Amino acid sequence: MKGIAIFLAVASLVVVAGCSTMAVNSDYDRDADFGKYRSYKWLARTGNTRVSPLTDKRIRTAVDGEMAAKGYRKSDDGKPDLWIAYKAFVRNRVDVSTYTYGYWGPYPGGAYVDVDRYKEGTLVLDVVDPEKNQLVWRGWARGVVGRRSDPEARIKEAVHKIMERFPPK
Repeated sequence: MKGIAIFLAVASLVVVAGCSTMAVNSDYDRDADFGKYRSYKWLARTGNTRVSPLTDKRIRTAVDGEMAAKGYRKSDDGKPDLWIAYKAFVRNRVDVSTYTYGYWGPYPGGAYVDVDRYKEGTLVLDVVDPEKNQLVWRGWARGVVGRRSDPEARIKEAVHKIMERFPPK
């Protein structure tokens, strides 16, 4: 019995560790000329993103740092080449795993069910061409949040991974 308990504990940790990775992706307008873009401005926040002022500041600071590192200039006045906006949200998730057979034979009672509840956060960055008023690039990251992680570091990591794909090559 002790062996089964150890196996189940290790299996649960593997499931939790598997959930902690961050999935990142992007998409873009193949007709957009990304070589002409040099400056950007943040679009005003809309009511569809419910984040705290601290999270808002962390996201904007991380994006500003990544854009500066890529040579883009933030333009608070004048006419920028790009507009940037973001959406961020968190949802409750549940993973259920059923084990019907172990290394030492069938589980007593037929099966063991492991339920893992966690919060999954998604950050979406949109880049818009203001001349055309069209989305030209979108990047997003999705991962587990709130599990004893430093929110500032996690946001910075997500933004960095998203921005590795911008501008598209």
